[in-house]
Amino acid sequence: MKKKLRKLLVGVMIGSMLVPTNVWAQSQGTGGAVSGDTGDGISPRISVSKYVEIERRYMFLKDVPQYYYYSYYDYDYNTTLKGTLVLQGTRDYDEGVVAYYAGHCSGSI
Repeated sequence: MKKKLRKLLVGVMIGSMLVPTNVWAQSQGTGGAVSGDTGDGISPRISVSKYVEIERRYMFLKDVPQYYYYSYYDYDYNTTLKGTLVLQGTRDYDEGVVAYYAGHCSGSI
């Protein structure tokens, strides 16, 4: 009895793999065009990165964060580079504190 049941189950499994199924991908019309997309197909993107050092001024040492999100337009690559910079150190000045941040900012061209 077990052998017949096993043969039947194996036969059903193999038979279900042989039956063609109708699978079609259809657009739902919910997608939008990427800005600057000309519709000429796929355009490759290249990731670029630059090491950045900046300084920020704060009134009090307690206001200086450990990490600083930084975004700027880079004219060498003609794109916006973004990244989270890490506090490297602080220094007192006349009316507060200067914080020095450094790290990598990246973007795509």
